[in-house]
Amino acid sequence: MASPGCLLIAADYSQIELRVLAHLSGDTKLIEILRQAGVGGDAFALIAKTWLRKPHDTGQTCLGFFAFCFFSFFSFLLSI
Repeated sequence: MASPGCLLIAADYSQIELRVLAHLSGDTKLIEILRQAGVGGDAFALIAKTWLRKPHDTGQTCLGFFAFCFFSFFSFLLSI
């Protein structure tokens, strides 16, 4: 409970990496998936269902996403 005259704010940083990537890339499909997932939803399960056309396999989808981001960033660093 916030003190009188103060405001208490709660923020959900769930799957923040995906949300930042969607914003920076402007990927309309990823943005729509994140909207469908909503707050606290499992965006990785929706990605698996939408893009991979597979059952909800959150673990493998999450691992693949982070591997892609890591190697993309590593390739970028090697290019500069």
